[in-house]
Amino acid sequence: MLRAGADPISPSVMSGRIKEVREAGLVELGDAGYFLTTAGLELIKYLKPLNRWADDSASGLPASFLD
Repeated sequence: MLRAGADPISPSVMSGRIKEVREAGLVELGDAGYFLTTAGLELIKYLKPLNRWADDSASGLPASFLD
């Protein structure tokens, strides 16, 4: 499931990234799969507005800039 929502990357790169976010305390592995920790949920509160800003800002950029 996690892999389906990710950019097309190799399994080894995916494993490395998961290890990094686990070591940072942002996600944990439970019986039902990975879940955000309290710190991960806190980070999401800051990333969502940044993502909205990036989406809004990118809409005015030429497509060649976004490649």
